[in-house]
Amino acid sequence: MIVGGIIAWLIAVSSVLLPYDEDYLGIRGSDISDRYPRLLNFMSHDRITLAGTMISIGIIYYLLGRYGLSKGLHWAKTAATASCAVGFASFFLYLGYGYFDPLHATAAVLLFPMFLLSLRSRGDKTLVHPPNLRNDRAWLLGQWGQLMMVVLGFAFAIGGLVISGVGITGVFVRTDLAYLCIGTDEIRSFNDRLISAIAHDRAGFGGALFCDAIAILGTALWGIRQNERWIWWLFLLGGIPGFWGAFSVHAMIGYTDFVHLLPAYFAFAVYIAGLVLLYPYLMGRSRKIVADKRVSIEDSRKL
Repeated sequence: MIVGGIIAWLIAVSSVLLPYDEDYLGIRGSDISDRYPRLLNFMSHDRITLAGTMISIGIIYYLLGRYGLSKGLHWAKTAATASCAVGFASFFLYLGYGYFDPLHATAAVLLFPMFLLSLRSRGDKTLVHPPNLRNDRAWLLGQWGQLMMVVLGFAFAIGGLVISGVGITGVFVRTDLAYLCIGTDEIRSFNDRLISAIAHDRAGFGGALFCDAIAILGTALWGIRQNERWIWWLFLLGGIPGFWGAFSVHAMIGYTDFVHLLPAYFAFAVYIAGLVLLYPYLMGRSRKIVADKRVSIEDSRKL
């Protein structure tokens, strides 16, 4: 996923269209940019946001596999399996428009056996370390931080569903057409297959965002335990590529409509708040935490 996202990003900031895209459309990318300068930029915007989301998903899967599935954690297997299942199902979203993406299909074929092999992990453990039994300040902040990440997961899920719905129906929203300064009828008259190609990108991004949301939501609901440092790094590293891709490409192409970017601003604010609030709980390594672990071990034995 990480390698695929990087490749997709490089293509999106250079040629945008691949040879099979141009074969499907029957025109070259330069023909589009000559006629409608903003249209190719708009397609690049969709593909970079998808690429950033793919890299984020790859980082989350790596950390879930390295520190969760390898230890047989039930919640990690549930989060990863649910997210992957949604991701593979989203492959079929854009087929209704008659556009088949060979590169996307090849990636799905290569990744599916890895997904099946991941199901072999037992996933029968609930905890690796004893739970925290003290409701101190770090715990209280952690509760608020957990809430922020749960809200972020739901926000991404809603966003993914909405974007996928737009991709398989109207394709464009009002702010898209205002940026492009053209209507859908004019795009169809220029090239009747362009709408299908753009719909494919939108539906793919929406599916990827929903897939990302499930992994984040599962981790936020079940994975947050005191001193589990890798969880904090999962949220930090998993969020950077997605947000960077979204904000950088909008600034690069001049698509800075406030209403259009408002959901992204909200998600980023919640993301930062969650990281700050969770830091003392997940990243702290004080003597008090060590002592709490010893107490919790003794208490668990008594129970």
